[in-house]
Amino acid sequence: MQDRYLNARRGPTVPPGSRAESVPVIARFVFPDGSEEWRPAVQVREVNGLVLVRVGAVTYQQEYTWLAEDDVTTAIRPRLG
Repeated sequence: MQDRYLNARRGPTVPPGSRAESVPVIARFVFPDGSEEWRPAVQVREVNGLVLVRVGAVTYQQEYTWLAEDDVTTAIRPRLG
């Protein structure tokens, strides 16, 4: 679990040989000071309401974090009204 994000969750252990479809997403990260940031990411796994996302370049500084599914989306839509 990534302790640097308040909204990080403890996810299940994923077997090394398992495969999942990578989906481009936008993920919400909440920092210890309460600020938040939405970042482009890749969803690599989804299990029981949790999503494992990967951020960072493919060859440098990849970071994996489990988030609640409500913190991951494929599009940001403005609120109406």
